[in-house]
Amino acid sequence: MKFRVGGAVRDQRGEHAVRYPLQQCVGQQFDALDEITPGAFVSFFGQHLGGFDPLPAGFLGAALAAGWTVGSMLSAGRAGQARQLMAIAPLVSAIGLTGLALSAHPEASLITVLLWVVLLFVAGSGVGIAWPHMMTTVMSTGRTPEEKDTASASITTVQLIATALGASLAGTVTNLAGIDGDAYAIGTAARWLYGTFAVIVFLGVLYANRIVPPYETSRSEA
Repeated sequence: MKFRVGGAVRDQRGEHAVRYPLQQCVGQQFDALDEITPGAFVSFFGQHLGGFDPLPAGFLGAALAAGWTVGSMLSAGRAGQARQLMAIAPLVSAIGLTGLALSAHPEASLITVLLWVVLLFVAGSGVGIAWPHMMTTVMSTGRTPEEKDTASASITTVQLIATALGASLAGTVTNLAGIDGDAYAIGTAARWLYGTFAVIVFLGVLYANRIVPPYETSRSEA
């Protein structure tokens, strides 16, 4: 028999079986939101590397949003596989960002641009896969209703802070890599941007599956 005490599950001997503290949830939110931060530069890269006008280049960013939406729709109803989905989500996004880093070159062909669309969709889907289970875990963290309310209220704050920090990091990386230069310098900046965030996102694999408690535990408490 197992029961929950605070952010951990204990058995009758008082031994900790699973831990999913709020701090790890916050860290995973930062990691997930970092996956989409490079999207702010997608339109710029589409213009200078793909040769698109501003309007069609702007639609490249929609692939990220589409991936997030589809990933959430496919993942939301799979509570029994939450731990596995949380573990693979950062890996999926890291694959997308790595592919973008390897294919970001000036004078890109139409086929390369279409590949960007697919890779952006993959990167966004990683966020969507994790997001429903991440939010559920955050809102259920806490020993009392007041603690749960505090955890739930932190979601928006964490999103704002993560987005701001991610944008700052992205701006720093691209400026140091020479984004204000010619097309080849912009290509270098794109590769550094996508590569840097691919590494950051991949680190989420190391602890993502520890956040959500096993489904069997959740069912026993219902």
